[in-house]
Order: sequence, then structure tokens, then C-alpha cells
Amino acid sequence: MVRGLGENAVTVMGNHELRAVAALCSSESPRPGSLSETLRRAGDGGALAAWLQRLPFFHRDPSLGFSMVHAGLLPNWGVTEVELRAAALAESFRDPEAIRTLTATPEAALPSREPGADDIPGRMAFTLAVMTRIRQVDREGQVLWPEGQIISTGNPFGVPEPDSPFRPWHELHPGFTGERILYGHWAMAGLTLGKHTIGLDSGCVYGGKLTAIRLDDPSLPLTQVDSPLHRP
Repeated sequence: MVRGLGENAVTVMGNHELRAVAALCSSESPRPGSLSETLRRAGDGGALAAWLQRLPFFHRDPSLGFSMVHAGLLPNWGVTEVELRAAALAESFRDPEAIRTLTATPEAALPSREPGADDIPGRMAFTLAVMTRIRQVDREGQVLWPEGQIISTGNPFGVPEPDSPFRPWHELHPGFTGERILYGHWAMAGLTLGKHTIGLDSGCVYGGKLTAIRLDDPSLPLTQVDSPLHRP
């Protein structure tokens, strides 16, 4: 449906879209019933794959005063650096082999800190993970991946306890001058209206609400609808 809206809709790459792209670009024979097989058998599978590969990782609209990323950013990433990182990822996603390389590392094996400057593929894979999966990070830039190897005293999918060294990424990010950052991904945190950021994931797929915000109205009105078809 969204693809059919063409230029009337802007969609950024998220973790679920990333999983679909990885499945469509896999060089392995799809298992029966797998996501890869389902997508490849779809009548519009080829067009869907091409559209997904072209999704931006970051979108910025200075005229509205907003930027958009699926999950989040590291606190020390400014807007120029984010645009450069997102552009490099988008360029790499033109190549199926690069996609297979960048998506090969499972979350449990992701580094908690960005690899050194000499490890360009590792840094790109880390950027990809941050933009599509990040929730919590500490003040030194160490990321808490829910399936990673860092021991957490709380729920890595939820909001950290006050005494946790890890904080929501948006709590530590200073924002961009004159702009606010829109993000989703963090269903357990719910709708989060911050000074520099707005988190719109209100847990629709888990029985919560679907939230939309109107950006061309200075009052930023919200619209929420229930998800009556949710099944626990």
C-alpha cells in the first residue's frame, strides 16, 4: 500500500524492512514457509525488492523542521554526519552482495561500540544497526543490544531504570539545531514527546494504538486509533 503512494509518502528503512531486504537478497535457497520464500513467490516480489532496497535510512525536511529515522542515533552524531552515514548505506544497498555482508551479523554478535576507522564494513554494519535497532546507550556511546552480551539489570526492550548506566538514546542526544527528530521502533516506551525528539511507536501491533502526527500544523496535533484486530 505504501509503495503505491509513490512520492506522496516517505518511508525510512527499519528493522523489519531490513529483514525483508536481506531475505530477498539471500543467495541461499529459501526454506519452505520462510519469509524469503513468501516474498519471492509474491507476484510483485521483484518490484517490492527494488523499492525496499531504495528506502532511505534517514530523511530530513528543514522546511518542516523535522528529521526522521526508524530507531535512533548515537548521541554524538550530528546532522551532517548522519546524512553522510545514511548516504553511504544507501549507496551500498544498491549491491545485493553488500546487503548480504552488512546484514550477516546477528544482533547477539553486534559490537556494543563502533569499530575503529580501519574497519569500514564493520562501521557501516554498526551504523545500520543503530539506525534500525537502537534503544538504549550509555554516555560513552556503548549500545545495549537486547540480544547482545552486555548484562542489563532491567528489560533491554523497555525503558531503563533510573539507576541504569544505559539511557534512552533520545535522552542523551542534543538534537539538531532548529529541528526535531521523529523515530519509531520502541513500542514498549510508547508515545514519547521530548524537547528534541518525538517517538511515535505506541505499540499498535501489541494491542496499543497507531499514532500519527501532523507536521505542517504548529500545534503538532496527534491522531490515535485502536488496533481492534490485535491478537495476543
